[in-house]
Amino acid sequence: MTEHVPRTGSAELMADRLTAIKWADYATGDRNAASRTLLMRAFLRRAALWVEYLGGSERWPFFDIAERIDPSTRADPGLIERLDEFASENVPEFIARRMCRRGRSLGRTT
Repeated sequence: MTEHVPRTGSAELMADRLTAIKWADYATGDRNAASRTLLMRAFLRRAALWVEYLGGSERWPFFDIAERIDPSTRADPGLIERLDEFASENVPEFIARRMCRRGRSLGRTT
């Protein structure tokens, strides 16, 4: 196993966080069900606030907020490729892979 070395940009940090998740570890998920429920509730609340601010979204709650704010905002193509490869090999459910890929604009790379 390689040593985890954090990157400096926000997009890279988000990618590091996504790839650190053990997506197929259902036992851990069961043990953390209450915490995950609270996290999802907080995510849905924040997504609703963004939809209210930016206007409606047919893809709510999983829409690309950065793209709605500035469509030219995109993560580095190499980073997107890294996440796509990781998701196709490690993320079991299609919806979860799609959510990871939707973050193609994970943040500015500058």
